Amino acid sequence: MKLSLISLISFSFFGIANASSTEVFELNLDTQAASVPGGVTDATLVCSPANHFVGVAWGLVIQTQALAPEYFVKGAYLTSREVYPNAPTEVIAVNLKEQTLKNAYFDSAEGYKVTLDKVTFNAKVHKNNNLFLNCFKRK
Repeated sequence: MKLSLISLISFSFFGIANASSTEVFELNLDTQAASVPGGVTDATLVCSPANHFVGVAWGLVIQTQALAPEYFVKGAYLTSREVYPNAPTEVIAVNLKEQTLKNAYFDSAEGYKVTLDKVTFNAKVHKNNNLFLNCFKRK
């Protein structure tokens, strides 16, 4: 009887662990609504050019702590894609330098500097100390 009870408990535990691990793969990474407690979720920001030509679609993906996205930013990356069919997407890693209660600051090897307002999830992207992109959360 003890052996079957232990088997039942361990089967239930591993069944729950497997069920929760499959939920990770079903996340919709475009919104913060779908999140796993204690995990990481992505918030996609749409970016518009500040002072240059249009022809490239830019985006900024902010990776946040799922339980409290407004308090803890974990990372980010920029995406760029030329506007023509089947154009490849370029991913530019931006590294978290520091964060305060209201802002997070990133930079990249390519010379991009990102300032994120964690309250509104708006961001400004600078390149070579000039405003390059204004980013905002999709409505």
